[in-house]
Amino acid sequence: MRTKPIPETAAFGIDIGKKVFHVVGLNASGAVIQRSKFSRETLMAFFEAAPKVLVGMEACPGSQGPGAANPVVRSCRLSDLG
Repeated sequence: MRTKPIPETAAFGIDIGKKVFHVVGLNASGAVIQRSKFSRETLMAFFEAAPKVLVGMEACPGSQGPGAANPVVRSCRLSDLG
């Protein structure tokens, strides 16, 4: 698994877990170009090096903190899909 972000990434999707985070990178066409798995400790280092693009994540109450309260994130849009 590649642990460095790919510069051509247009968007990321993240599955938030208690200890493990799965990140998928998409190109401008929407094709998957990267799949990575991170611990809580290594996730922020990945996003600090990643291009500043849209990051999609679940919007349950526990997931709002990582996006909304982090200095690495430029903007965070939260939506309730339920």
